Amino acid sequence: MRNFSNFSPLLPYIHLARLDKPIGIILLFIPCLWGIALCATPHNTWSMFLWSFVFLLGAVTMRSAGCIINDLFDARIDAQVERTKNRPLAAGVLNKSQAFIALALFLGSGGAVWLSLNSLAKWLSLGALALAILYPLTKRFFCFPQLILGLAFNSGVLIAVAHLDPSLLFTHKPYVLYGAGIFWTLYYDTIYALQDLDDDLLIGVRSTAVFFKNHIKQALGFFYLSMSGFITYLGYLLNADYWFYIAIGISLLYDIFIELRRFNPKNPRQAAHLFMQSILIGIAIVFLVLWP
Repeated sequence: MRNFSNFSPLLPYIHLARLDKPIGIILLFIPCLWGIALCATPHNTWSMFLWSFVFLLGAVTMRSAGCIINDLFDARIDAQVERTKNRPLAAGVLNKSQAFIALALFLGSGGAVWLSLNSLAKWLSLGALALAILYPLTKRFFCFPQLILGLAFNSGVLIAVAHLDPSLLFTHKPYVLYGAGIFWTLYYDTIYALQDLDDDLLIGVRSTAVFFKNHIKQALGFFYLSMSGFITYLGYLLNADYWFYIAIGISLLYDIFIELRRFNPKNPRQAAHLFMQSILIGIAIVFLVLWP
């Protein structure tokens, strides 16, 4: 059991909300940036910077709330998994009442961001929250819980567009970006789930890593190709220059024919490396949308 007694009383709450692991915040924030980039013009640069900060605050609070919700549902499961057995609820360092208080604080903080949105964006945000609550439950009966995670995590595209330029919702562009994000999430979270594959197989937890356990590389290749297909179509919708397609082609060649070919799904260090690279993919898409 991780010993929190020598540290600040707030440290268990930091671990509960995964604030010590900000990668999840970045992965939630990047689709918001995609939506903001889609709405950006030379005349609203300052406004886009301001709303980027607002959506970052939303990503911090809602990702933290999502982690707490996940742990409230999964405390018993987490206790049986090597990677998660030391989480505060699983280890008994915090109880559920304390976790609910922390959840209320993060939801309250996120509520301040929510109040700044227009009515359509507010409704979409509530839908994303419902999906985030559903996600940990789907791991018990659905072979593709990462799909639910993708639907939730990439809602930032639609929320940002709904608030900043609702007229774009009558075009294909935000939905194409949303589709790309779903396959991006399937790609990176399947890699992430490989860390728990052996434990998940023993205790019966579902994931795309479990479902594709004998064909992981093929599944990852399909997810990456699908994501790239959506981004290529987005380039067409944005009247992108030739360099847009060259960038996609180079990324495909490198990630499919070099990174995935040498990837060993049973090597945790390689999985961590490939997972981190997925963040760079998401950031690259921001620039592709901004300067097609």
